[in-house]
Amino acid sequence: MLEDAFHLFPTGVRDGLLNVCLSHSLFCNLYEALAACEDRTGLAPEEVWSEALRMAQRLGQSPRPDFSIKHDYAHLVFRYRTFVAGGGVEMHRSDAQADATRCAVFTTLLYMLAATSSVDDNPYARLCVFIVRRLREEPLYQDLCRDIRRGESEEEADGHFVPPTDYTKCTAAVEDTLVAVQEGEWMQVGELVQEAVGSHSPQVCTSVMHVLTGYNRKHGHRYQAHIDRLHEAIDRMVEEQNSARIVENNGTINHIENNQGPVNGDVKEQRFLMGNRMSGKQIGAKC
Repeated sequence: MLEDAFHLFPTGVRDGLLNVCLSHSLFCNLYEALAACEDRTGLAPEEVWSEALRMAQRLGQSPRPDFSIKHDYAHLVFRYRTFVAGGGVEMHRSDAQADATRCAVFTTLLYMLAATSSVDDNPYARLCVFIVRRLREEPLYQDLCRDIRRGESEEEADGHFVPPTDYTKCTAAVEDTLVAVQEGEWMQVGELVQEAVGSHSPQVCTSVMHVLTGYNRKHGHRYQAHIDRLHEAIDRMVEEQNSARIVENNGTINHIENNQGPVNGDVKEQRFLMGNRMSGKQIGAKC
C-alpha cells in the first residue's frame, strides 16, 4: 500500500479536493486511469488533476506557451524527485518514480488542452503535439491512454459528456478547483507552523520562518498570517526562556570582576541572551 507521505496533500485535504474535482466531467473520465497508476506516480487522481490544472493556467498566462511547456517538462522531473511529507520531512524518490509522476501530469494536461475545442480549431494543437511526442514511448502513457478511453466510453454510455472547456483560463468551471488547491496549501503550511510552535523551540520556529518568508514573497504574501504567528511565538519563547533563567539565579546578576566574567556560567548565558537577543520580527527583517 502506498504510504501517505508520498502525497502532496494530507488525506483530509485530498478528500475535500476530490469533491471539487468531481464536478468536472473530464476528471471523471480520467479518474479510474489515474487511480490505477497511483502506486507508480505517488499522487492521487485529484492531486494529478490539480497539478495539471495549475500548469494549464501558467500556459494561459505565458506570452510564449510553446517555450513555457518545454520549461515545465524539464523542470517537473526534478521537482518530483522529492516529495515533502508531514512536518516538512523530505521523501526522496527515484528517477523512474519522478518520470511516472510527470507522465501522469502531462497526460492529464494533454486531455485538458484537447478539451478546448475540436482538433481542427484547437489553439493548443502545437502544445498537444509536443506532449504526445515526449510521452508516446513511455509505457505508463500507453496504459493511461488505454484506461482513459475505457473510462470515457463508460461515462458516455451513462450520458456524461465532456463540454468544451478552456482550462488555461480561470473561468467559473475551474475557479473552484484552484481555490480548493490554495486552501489545501494553506492548511499544509498551517500544520507545519503548528508543529514548529508546538516544539517550543525558538530555533525551530526561526528555521521554518526563514523558509516560509521566501515562499511567502513568491506567492503574493498569502501566508503572512502564518509568518506573523511565528514572529509572536519566537518573541514569547525567548521572553519565557529569559524569565526562567532570571528566576533560576534568584533574580540576581553577578557582576564582572577584573574582566574575568561572571562566576556562574549559567549567569553568563543569561547576560548574553538578555543583552543580545533578537525578537521574531527582527529575525524576519533579516530574511
